[in-house]
Amino acid sequence: MPKQRWYPQSSQQYPNLDIHGIDMTYWSAGFDIVGSGPASWDAARSYSATVAFNSLRYSPALFARNESGWQQADQHEEPNTVALALNIDIDKGVARGIALQNAHIWTIFDWVRKHGTRPANDSVGWNARLDVMAPSTGTMGESFTDRSVSVTEDELSHSKFTVVIGVDGQDQNGSTTTMCTVSFARALFPVNVWIVDSSAPTLSVTEWGHTHNATLQLQPSSPVDADLTTGLITQFSLVSGIFETIIPNLNAAQLLRKYASRIQGQSSVINRDDQALSAVITVLATTILGHVAWNVTFNEAERHYSTAIGIRWQVYGSGPRLAWQWVTTVVLVVLLLSLAAGLLQSLKTRLSPADILKPAGMLVAANLSGRMGALSSERDEYVLERLRFCVQNIGHEKVVVTGKRQEKKIVPGEEYTWGDSGRTGVN
Repeated sequence: MPKQRWYPQSSQQYPNLDIHGIDMTYWSAGFDIVGSGPASWDAARSYSATVAFNSLRYSPALFARNESGWQQADQHEEPNTVALALNIDIDKGVARGIALQNAHIWTIFDWVRKHGTRPANDSVGWNARLDVMAPSTGTMGESFTDRSVSVTEDELSHSKFTVVIGVDGQDQNGSTTTMCTVSFARALFPVNVWIVDSSAPTLSVTEWGHTHNATLQLQPSSPVDADLTTGLITQFSLVSGIFETIIPNLNAAQLLRKYASRIQGQSSVINRDDQALSAVITVLATTILGHVAWNVTFNEAERHYSTAIGIRWQVYGSGPRLAWQWVTTVVLVVLLLSLAAGLLQSLKTRLSPADILKPAGMLVAANLSGRMGALSSERDEYVLERLRFCVQNIGHEKVVVTGKRQEKKIVPGEEYTWGDSGRTGVN
């Protein structure tokens, strides 16, 4: 029966994924809900807002951990298809988020299986640490006066836009309008990956809780970034507008501020409205990016390769053996050969001529036999007729065997015929 083995490999290169476009419309989700037609677009927008709204429910738990650095947002979906990560070091001025999709992790795994070494070719899973290209957002907030939520493109950069969150008129403590500047970029981000038995990948941005200081490698700006930013602006505006229909008693600004207030209440490092609202906007933007359709391809130019490290390949059956398995096999072979050699030696000893057939054995038999003495009577003649051999000790450890009928002397070291049986032997 094939057995599971995890075969180690130090590293493996693979080409980076290039993001050529992101379909922000959620149209496929709308089609799955109501089919084709104008209603599918309305369903897609509602689904988009629902996904973003759902993220507001679970994300505050990230800030309650009171740990600096990157944190992975728990996804309450089945199956888990998206991983979202936030850097909650808001006190440094920028709230950063990154969206990862399991499908693209699988794409990298499949490429390495087809183009890697034999353990990769035979594998059905792996454990590795690798850099993945993904969309990232960074948000910085500052306060001034206004009473609405608006989303506009930054005139100085086509990969930035601003979200203005107006004051809450019902806030008795008073609040100021916050302007959040959101920047979009493509980035390489390190993740740890498990794939077991060809199932969906499991990701960790914190090395399974051991570190929170992953380095985000922002990529140079390109025309694609401007197109992706434009799509994110449109979708963000739609989502914030639908929020007001989800909760009729709250406008979008009030909803976002109440969520920001929850974050401040659970975090020990976020103590200003603009910091908390920066985190809110990052959560929403990253969630939108994570659940849309990406158009990606491999960039196999030499300078666009990354390296997966700490790899262990899951293989079955006759996959490569580990070092300890080879050692065990060698020891077992040596033991089996030793037993076989002992058995052959035993069989050889058991099949060798008996001692009675050797001159020394003959002398022992003769000494234990009675002496014939002189032959005179008819009875003695009868006995003599039936004698086969006579054994005589002539001294100096020499024996002469005389055949009665053949009158032939047999001495040690020579070939002779044994009795009347026709068998031969050597003394």
